[in-house]
Amino acid sequence: MGTDCHLLGTNVVGPWLFTDLLAPLLEKTAAQSPAGTVRVLWAGSFVVEAGSPTDGVQFENDAPKVFNFPARDYGQSKAANVLLAREFMQRHAGKNIISLAFNPGNLQTELQRHTPALITWVFNRIMLHPARFGAYTELWAGWSEDVKGMADGKVYAVPWGRNALPETRADIVKALEEGVVGKKLWDWCAGETKAFR
Repeated sequence: MGTDCHLLGTNVVGPWLFTDLLAPLLEKTAAQSPAGTVRVLWAGSFVVEAGSPTDGVQFENDAPKVFNFPARDYGQSKAANVLLAREFMQRHAGKNIISLAFNPGNLQTELQRHTPALITWVFNRIMLHPARFGAYTELWAGWSEDVKGMADGKVYAVPWGRNALPETRADIVKALEEGVVGKKLWDWCAGETKAFR
């Protein structure tokens, strides 16, 4: 993976490899656990909707395209996690594991550290919430009884604990349902991490 793919490495390939290596233990644990209690959560963002390309991820030469535009590359990396959450669910169907992506919300965090002070000040006033709010979405995704009833993988958790998949961008929903982009992304991640197995 080239250095220009750093967002894909940090936000996608690393978590994918960690999850894939844990999969046998997750399956073993799930076989001995109450239904819906073993879950894998993948970090999304509002930029899945606002900044990712068509279908969430675009490919070029059998690898995710690098746009060299930070907002678009970041959006694609987060959409990739949404696609991988569904692909994981498909690959582990019948194993009693719930896999879903979540958007923690627009939060006042260190993500704004390189943003000009005036813009940060405005964002803090009109669209950013205290960082602790992000935990609400993750807690819902990880522990809510509501999610157990959505074990078919048709879940995208959004602030502050609800399923927004029915409201998600139509092209991303279509890509999730068809599974082609998710499978291609999964296979690419597997190829990129062969040396670490």
